[in-house]
Amino acid sequence: MKINIWFIVSDHFATLRNAKDDSVSYSDLLVFWGLPGLCAALAYAEKLKFSDEIFSLAVTFFGIFIALLLNMQVAVVGISQARRSQPCSVEKTEDEVEQDELRKKLTSELNASLSYLTLISTVALVVSFCAFVSKLNQVSLTTATIFFYTHFVLTLLMVLKRSQILFKKELA
Repeated sequence: MKINIWFIVSDHFATLRNAKDDSVSYSDLLVFWGLPGLCAALAYAEKLKFSDEIFSLAVTFFGIFIALLLNMQVAVVGISQARRSQPCSVEKTEDEVEQDELRKKLTSELNASLSYLTLISTVALVVSFCAFVSKLNQVSLTTATIFFYTHFVLTLLMVLKRSQILFKKELA
């Protein structure tokens, strides 16, 4: 199917692992899913309702980020392609091979997380748009929007960290 997006979710979840032993990072799952879930649950318990302006702002926010994230993916692919097109030395040292593998892994993880953030932004945009257009000011739509905002910001911070590490290695 042309719009099957489950591999994006799967690839992103595969990045939530402990670097030392490659096991599932339960602390990452707690931060990236538990914390947004807690924020959303608290909003639901308080019966919080957003105004139409907030939903309109969310549509704009996520729409802009979709474009920015896609541009970031193009930049990451450009860096990856530039690295591959460089002439390689006859023989790489063990440290160079290790650094190349780390760059490759970081690039792959960054790409997976950028795709995932674009997907989350798209889903959040649709939810916010439906809430805005339908003029329903339901607690459940506010709760979903709070979850997506929180999840998005936390995942964006992770992407920012990975980008910083990757770009720092490229500039070194």
